[in-house]
Amino acid sequence: MMRCRLPPAALAAVVAACASLAGACDGDTQTNTTPVGIAGRISQSPTGIGLAGATPFTFTATGFSSSSREPLTYAWDFGDRSTTTGGPTVVHTYMIDWYRFDVSVVATTSSGARAQAGITGVTVRAVTGRWGIRDSSGRLILGSAVITQNDAALHGDDSSLNCRYEITGSVAPPRSITVTYTRPPGDCQARDLPISFTFSGSADGTVSSFAGTMSPGVPATMVRCADSWICG
Repeated sequence: MMRCRLPPAALAAVVAACASLAGACDGDTQTNTTPVGIAGRISQSPTGIGLAGATPFTFTATGFSSSSREPLTYAWDFGDRSTTTGGPTVVHTYMIDWYRFDVSVVATTSSGARAQAGITGVTVRAVTGRWGIRDSSGRLILGSAVITQNDAALHGDDSSLNCRYEITGSVAPPRSITVTYTRPPGDCQARDLPISFTFSGSADGTVSSFAGTMSPGVPATMVRCADSWICG
């Protein structure tokens, strides 16, 4: 069998080529490391207090990415025991069970890269409680209206007199309310109030009052009672 020996110059070239290939392989190994998730942030709109059952909050995740540049899937937790999975922008309306919420999102890729972010103190108020309604002259029409909110529906009564005034109504986006009361026959006739009326209004920034109109179009205001018994 014949054996051939490479000249020193050719041998050096082969060694250099192998070293170059090894370096290239090392570089490939470095670029194929486990993907890393890059965290972003969450923004919300509106930023003020929402009305339970009526205000749709829009949450948007921005700045999230992966070192592998894979598409991201977003898993949202709204802090009220409800979640959803989808894109970077979601819309959620809170109901009546809570007052302040913490929202979080986890962005993941199919290969396992993940990052998360959150915001705290998303604030929602319900209509539940005692309310008063004044007409345009300042007269207190309902002085101790006890209202309970069940999702978008409202019901209750005015318990300031021996008789009870039935109250029904609802809330609607973005922060509107409609309340109807009906006066029963009997002793309540002496109060000199209309047999029934409907109030429609929109909440202020703190959801502590609603400015609107009382049928048939008279300006009126519905206010949250600071006192536990009557809106004086």
